[in-house]
Parts: sequence; structure tokens; C-alpha cells
Amino acid sequence: MSVPASARLRVAFVAPSLKILGGQAVQADSLLRAWRDDPSSPERHAAARPALAAWRDELLYSYPREGERLFAAHLGTVGDLLPYAYPLFRIPVEASRAVAVHDAFLVDAIRGDVPGARVAVVPMPVEPTPVAAEAVARLRADLGFDAPDVVVATFGLVTPEKRLSSLARVVAAGDPRLRLLVVGPVPDRAAVDAVLAASGAVPRTVVTSRVPLEALAVHAAAADIVVHLRWPTGRETSAALLRVLGQGRPTIVSDLAHQAGLPDEAVWRVDPADEEASLARAVRALADDPLRRERMGRAAEAYAAAYAKDPSGHDAAFAHGQALLMQKRAREAERIFEAMIRDHPESAAPLAELARCRVEQNDFNGALDWYRKAIEREPWTASLHENAAMVLSALERHEEAIAEVGEALRFDPESPRVRESYATISGRAARAAGAR
Repeated sequence: MSVPASARLRVAFVAPSLKILGGQAVQADSLLRAWRDDPSSPERHAAARPALAAWRDELLYSYPREGERLFAAHLGTVGDLLPYAYPLFRIPVEASRAVAVHDAFLVDAIRGDVPGARVAVVPMPVEPTPVAAEAVARLRADLGFDAPDVVVATFGLVTPEKRLSSLARVVAAGDPRLRLLVVGPVPDRAAVDAVLAASGAVPRTVVTSRVPLEALAVHAAAADIVVHLRWPTGRETSAALLRVLGQGRPTIVSDLAHQAGLPDEAVWRVDPADEEASLARAVRALADDPLRRERMGRAAEAYAAAYAKDPSGHDAAFAHGQALLMQKRAREAERIFEAMIRDHPESAAPLAELARCRVEQNDFNGALDWYRKAIEREPWTASLHENAAMVLSALERHEEAIAEVGEALRFDPESPRVRESYATISGRAARAAGAR
């Protein structure tokens, strides 16, 4: 099995399965770094020749028309974009019986370059860790943050691709309450210190370096806003991002194609082409709106839980649609549930949610139609009968409403909610009869 680094699969948690299935796991680096280690040294140049020749051969194999030019261009420049634009994963994929990736976007990307490749989506398991409010308050105090401070945090390996320079400038120039928390391994501390000094963010910044995995949850909870930018990108799935979403943190991300599946209600996207200004607007808006941060956090936690179960499946889409409905974005939610009907024709859930979308838009006849279809799928589900009864009552079809809520009682006679709905519907019917 091949694991392209663009998927960033953590091999450890699939190792037990590999022992059962047999075969070999190969973690291939699709972002080959250029050879630039003292190119003036004849000895180092000679030592590097075999590796350079192998790299050139792979470039020519993967990109027959561009390979020679790419080889010359990348050795002769100091830019970092070429390895991202021309990743080297063709040979590992072709040599593998199966390829595991973390999101559906990469399935199409890999099959586009290597037709016929067997590619499977494997979720990266992320489980939220309960964190006590007292522990969060204690950590914020230990880090030097006061109660009114708005802590903007970034998590994971601190590299230029994480766009710390943009974030530091936004924090330094922003609201005086803003504080910057940098959590993660720092391979080049001098470079990070230079970035912070140039931005003017040093007085507002705490750099923890790497923290133990068991302490990551409380550090995430200590952040009011998380910023997880990435450019350039290898289309990787970030474990750090999934962890902070799983902890229910409102998160700002780069607007990238392979992250299109992240629900809009859980993340705020910034334009890489207008990164700093776009980021400043996002941080300012979230810093001033704690209720929006709370809503985003709930949606983020729901998405991460659904993704961990099945990144391309029913539950992830359902959580996405429900979160849209929570934010009164019924038309967008409808598109999610309509797609679910096509992908999961056996499920009554998207039909019921489409009915809720219709109710949000005061289309009670349309809602009733969807509830009827859902009941055809699952006639034993009391909540479907109850909700249909409430819609019939709103349409003043009181006799039908009483009969429908009676069905709900038949299937779930002990439900306090169904009993309450029965009383409400019966009361409306009695008042309507009295008015006549």
C-alpha cells in the first residue's frame, strides 16, 4: 500500500491492519526538496550525484515533456513552488496494490495522474478530549493571558507554509486585546523570532514549541480563535486542523480546493491571493462576535466527529446540512440534503431534513410532501409522524394532524415530546372547533 505524503497519512494507526492484510506500506514524500546544500563544494556535489540522477529519472518518468526543464529550473532557483506543482507520487502509486488518502479530493487527483489506481479514503481518527474550564483558565493565566484577551492560536509544525508572517502582522496591527499563541515544534527558532520581531508582534506572542499530545486539547481550548493557513500546499489533510475542529474551536483556514468539504459554518475561509487583508477581516469579525465563535465551534465539533467516522459518508454530510440549518441557511442546506438523497437513497434522514428546510421557508405544503416521503421509508419512526402532524396543524388540517400524532404515540407512547405535541395539536383543534 502506498501512502503519498500529500495525504499525510499517519501510518501508525493502520499498521495492525497491514499485519493482517500483508504487503508493505511505503510513505512516499511527494514534495521533493531541491538539492541546495553548498552547491560550490565538489565533494558534496559528487556525493549528491546518485540521488540527483534518481530524482531526474523520476521527474522524466512522471512528467515526460517537462521533466528535464523542471530538473534544471529547480536546481537553478530558490523558489519552493515547483515541488508542490509537480509532486512525485506516480511511481509509488503504480507500484502499490492500493493507495490510502484522507479525503475524496485526492482520490480524483491521484486517479487523474495514474488512471486505474486503486484509491481508498481512510479517515484520520480524531476524538475530542474533555477539558475542564478550570484547567483552561489556569493555562491561560500561566501563559500570561488575561480574561479580556482574545487569543489567536496556530497549531502544528511551524513552517513558512503555515503563514506565520501574515498572522503575526495581523495580530500586531489589530485590536489591542489580540494575543498570539504558537503551539507546535519549531525547526528554525531563529527564523520564527525574526518573523515575530519584524511584525512587531513579540510583546503579544507566546511560543510554546511542542507540547505533549495529552496537553494539546487544553491548549486548543485556551484559544478563542484558531488560524490554520497553508500556502503553498501539497493538498495534505492536516492532523492539527482536525484536532482543533474536534475540540470545537472556530477556525480560519486558507480557501483551498481540497478543503472545500469543510463546512462553511465551521470555518472561515481567507483568500490566499489577498491573504493578509482577508485574514485581518476574519480575525476582527470573530474577535468581536463571541456568539458566532460559539456557533462555529459547535459546527466544527460535529463535522470532525462525522469525518472521523466516514470522511465521505452519510454522517459527515448530515452534520454539514444540519449545521447550515442551525444558521438559518436553509437553501444551502437543501443542496446538501438533495445530494444525500442521491448518494444514500435508503436513508429517510435527508428527506426529513428537507422538510425542515421547507418549514424554515414557511412552505408547509412542501414540508408535508417531504415528511410523507420520509414516512414511506421509515413508517416506524415516531418523530416523522410527530413532525408531519405539526405541519398539518399549521395548515389547519386538524383531523389529519390528530390522526398523524396518534401514529407517533402508537410507535413511542412514552415519549414526553410526542405527548406534548399531542396536547398542543389537540388544543389547536379544539380552539378551531370552538371558533366555528
